[in-house]
Amino acid sequence: MLNSLMDKIIDEVSYSGLARKQKTITRLFPQFPDRVKKIAGMGGLRLHKVKPDLWHFKVHSGTKDDVWYDDYVKFKNIDEILRKHTRNKKIWNKTGTHVLLPKLAKEVLFDTDMQLSCSCPAQLYYGGDYILSLNKYDAKYGKPETRPPKIKNPRQYGAYCKHLQNVINVLPWYESTMAKYLKQFYLDDIRKYEQEVLDKERPSKSERKPSMPSKSKKKTMKKGTILRKLKKRTTTKPKESKANEDRFSDVFKPISKEEIKKRDRERLEDVLKEQGCTLNPDGTYSCRGNVDISDMGLTKIPVRFKEVKGGFYCSNNQLKTLEGAPESVGRDFSCRNNQLNTLEGAPEKVGGDFDCFNNNLETLEGAPETVGGNFWCEHNNLISLKGAPEKLKGVITMAGNPISKKLGKTMIKGSELHKYI
Repeated sequence: MLNSLMDKIIDEVSYSGLARKQKTITRLFPQFPDRVKKIAGMGGLRLHKVKPDLWHFKVHSGTKDDVWYDDYVKFKNIDEILRKHTRNKKIWNKTGTHVLLPKLAKEVLFDTDMQLSCSCPAQLYYGGDYILSLNKYDAKYGKPETRPPKIKNPRQYGAYCKHLQNVINVLPWYESTMAKYLKQFYLDDIRKYEQEVLDKERPSKSERKPSMPSKSKKKTMKKGTILRKLKKRTTTKPKESKANEDRFSDVFKPISKEEIKKRDRERLEDVLKEQGCTLNPDGTYSCRGNVDISDMGLTKIPVRFKEVKGGFYCSNNQLKTLEGAPESVGRDFSCRNNQLNTLEGAPEKVGGDFDCFNNNLETLEGAPETVGGNFWCEHNNLISLKGAPEKLKGVITMAGNPISKKLGKTMIKGSELHKYI
């Protein structure tokens, strides 16, 4: 399933053939797949900045510990794609009032034409920039390259470097990021396209309102009939206004803390149902895909999770505890930009990256025992790495912490982490 999604993304980047061309890269570099995997093992990549039509990734060189390259993905026709997929009622909520952003994000991510760029020398000197710049692909972000690789790659094998290949490989995991991206930069456009769909579905005025009688019929109508109709209408209005008055009588009453917690829980349960989570007999939730409860203003996780096979994202809230977080997460776990003083309650096992960037942590006690990717803990108050994962496949990054200055390092390989604890 994942391979098919990756192929679809590559096909969109390539328009008509760039994917096939990239497969020829092994003729130039037979060990190319191994080099791509090596990057993931040494530090992988991270999404550095997001702009309205541009994602900026930092990708590890794969050769030197402290060298990272700048990779860019530009979404060319995102407005057109948004309009196209907003018309698809299959990705709307059950009541038909608006589009579900996670589902829209998936469609946009796999259907938008892209342009690529990498700052590594290989992308230039082995002809990747030149190939992406060709008119039949038009997939080069930035200034087009007009010089063919006559010396390094005269037969023009492949289309992009190992760093861009890593970016292409991980894009299927960024559905929740795409949803936040759409909410941040394109929500007004999405609402406009939704309104266009709703306007088309509404009946015309002639269908909505009964036709008025003709002048000849008006003359023949009895005055008593008209008066009875008017009287009936006026007598129903006070009842309606009284009902409205009763319905809104509690609007300005103060809301208790219990009511706020109840509403937060109900709101979260609605989100979880939309994301395909199921309620277990013990009251916990299990989810086959991603769970994204970011940007909801939560101070705690109102429900308990058991297992999430996709990624779990609770970033940009006001969380002070991770109590209620899943016991295990299949992909990435992100709790960045909260108010956490401890990682107690975090999953025991995370299959991808663990991201606790920008919290109030002084130690890593409570962190997962096993992390299959990288561990991002920049911009906390760490004075010790106590509690760091026992098994870390990637690297731990800790810039912006007292411990970083003390050790003179901003990144440590997982295999060497035990030396610093």
